[in-house]
Amino acid sequence: MNNEANLPTLNWRRFRSQAWSKYLQNNSTSSEIDCQLMSELGESSKLQYKWANGSASATRRSAEKYSSVRGSLEVFDLDLFPLLDLTHFPKKALRSYLKDNIWPELNNTWHFESDFSVLKEIGYRRLNSTYLATDFLEYQGTALLNGHIPSIQRNDSLKLASRGDMNGFTAILALVREAESNNDIKMHAYHVTSLAQALPTIAQNPVFTDLADQLIEFIKHILNKIPESRERVEIDWRNIESQIQDGISITPWYQLENLEKMCIPPIAQGCSKLLF
Repeated sequence: MNNEANLPTLNWRRFRSQAWSKYLQNNSTSSEIDCQLMSELGESSKLQYKWANGSASATRRSAEKYSSVRGSLEVFDLDLFPLLDLTHFPKKALRSYLKDNIWPELNNTWHFESDFSVLKEIGYRRLNSTYLATDFLEYQGTALLNGHIPSIQRNDSLKLASRGDMNGFTAILALVREAESNNDIKMHAYHVTSLAQALPTIAQNPVFTDLADQLIEFIKHILNKIPESRERVEIDWRNIESQIQDGISITPWYQLENLEKMCIPPIAQGCSKLLF
């Protein structure tokens, strides 16, 4: 992979801006992007180029100008980005993320709002502010939901990796940062092992087109926050990069015939090993 061409900014807001702007470039025309940045004098600020090269950070207000580009706000708002913060520990973002996605009412299992959007059985029903956990419990065990949505225990990061999607990877990253905050070397090493095995799959996500190198650098820096855990985990970075180049990935859970087939294939398991 060309590390010289894509040096990481190591600033999560600028990295988010790069990913978001590249998504815009791939899903709209340059004139459509430019017209939103015209001044009263009819001159363009050329901000889109600064966003793309990581020299400036886009604001939520800027992102809202392109809300007509389907999926663009979802990319900008990905929970993954603030969890990549290297300058300040993302305490608020982490607490909010765990609170929103781990449900005590369901035995401390992971549940993601976007999971519901891929289920034909419930007509792509989405959670909203009026749809409470108690409402969800009424559906639990019925033909609509039973066996159709992965139910994963809070700290089972290997199972999260087997989801093969952005939600699973983000959840593992949150667990890594939580272990970092608690200085829990044992759990940190366990979650790092899972994160490395899921990394090639997520690096190939369209959100990170041409940005895999930056994502890897962010992950490396985060893992170094607890140097002691490196003695417990063996990560094959060359294998990770090779799998990204070769297009090897974990099949997303929603493309499987049934959830019993959710697994991390042996080739992905080769990205990392928990030593003890």
